[in-house]
Amino acid sequence: MLEPGETRLSAPEDPLTLSLSPRRERADCGPFPDAEDNSGVPSPLGEKDRMRGDFMTQSSASGIASAIAADLELLAALHDREPSREWLEAARTCPVQAQLGLVLESVDGRAALIAFDAALGALPLELGEPEIDDFAAEYANIYLRFLYRAAPCESVWLDEEGLQHQAPMFQVNDWYRRHGLVSQDWAKRSGDHLVVELRFLAFLFAQAKNRDDLAEAARFLDGHLLRWVGPFARRVAAETPLPYFAASALLTQAYLEELRDHLEKAANLPRKAPVAEPVESAKPVLTCADEVRPYVPGAAPSW
Repeated sequence: MLEPGETRLSAPEDPLTLSLSPRRERADCGPFPDAEDNSGVPSPLGEKDRMRGDFMTQSSASGIASAIAADLELLAALHDREPSREWLEAARTCPVQAQLGLVLESVDGRAALIAFDAALGALPLELGEPEIDDFAAEYANIYLRFLYRAAPCESVWLDEEGLQHQAPMFQVNDWYRRHGLVSQDWAKRSGDHLVVELRFLAFLFAQAKNRDDLAEAARFLDGHLLRWVGPFARRVAAETPLPYFAASALLTQAYLEELRDHLEKAANLPRKAPVAEPVESAKPVLTCADEVRPYVPGAAPSW
């Protein structure tokens, strides 16, 4: 049985489920990978395995793609549910910047990491029930109640009328089907939910073996996540009173943008603007050559 908020993608005909649950637990750092101490911010991957701007030229390409997949699962976990006391304490012990395989070097990336650390540093040393309740309430405001009109679903941002369960949802579901996956929790979370899309992108990187596989991930970023994560992150950051959620949203946006930049530069995969799909219900646009006739009752149907 799935835990509340957990999202899975699985092969429709395969009894084995690809669980895309929050990052694996370790004894020293709760849900985060091991780290020896907090003073030097050691990387659990080791410095040689962390990726900078030239990461696609390194020899261990599949290992690097797997590390990026783990990064994406960590980002998904930030949006998956309200943080528990254990999660927050682990995040303070093992900073997120030490857990990311991709070293963020952009201005936005560094700012988001600083903001995330600052949000955790401002919390009381002893987290009590009031603080945990505040996190739970604010998570519900953002991700369940859409209090700030910042729904974490692609359709809301791309549909002309701002509705859920529209064309973008069906498009991402087609992506999942093409890769032999289905979203098992569609009744609780639509396929175009931020958590589901991030975990699907993690799946693409986990399976990546060559440039064609990376191109598939780049197409999903261009056609879906990067089209709406920015406005979502900025709206959350502007409205939420809890810096943790603002930093989580901005960190997700910055990571995806920087990852896409690396794919463009190192793997020669330039960004491509998504092709706009025609909207059948769109009204024709009048030009100066069109004759505008006044409405005369009874001369034509009025409906």
